[in-house]
Amino acid sequence: MMDKKNTFFFLFVFIFLTVIRMIFSVPIAVWEEHDIALNLINEGEFYYRSDGAKYHAFQFPAYTFCLAIIYSLFGVQLFAVIIFNILIHVLTAYLFLSLFKLLVDYLYPFMQKKYKERIIFISLIMSIVAVILVFYNLFF
Repeated sequence: MMDKKNTFFFLFVFIFLTVIRMIFSVPIAVWEEHDIALNLINEGEFYYRSDGAKYHAFQFPAYTFCLAIIYSLFGVQLFAVIIFNILIHVLTAYLFLSLFKLLVDYLYPFMQKKYKERIIFISLIMSIVAVILVFYNLFF
């Protein structure tokens, strides 16, 4: 099992990469979720307006409701949304790390600790790279 020092190191690397990605990525742009969250707050309706028509089922509601809560608490501050996204990414990295630890311990109970840590490290890096590639494909 990996010790707490390595766990915090992996989480720090993930936070660092996420912050770098958000700082040096494309300029902050708002998307449909932003408009739907504002409509939800201002009008009480879950819709997105495009080409003059209302679309009531344009997005999955969970992230949009989270945005509406953030906007209700802090006002329309995109920085608060960025912080929320970073926290979600850190939570995801921690969940991946915990899952990889459980899987490696279950599948390879007699493997040496250093090999287990390498497998967990490579798995976590691959999951981080996958998230970055998805982000890159969305915006470039």
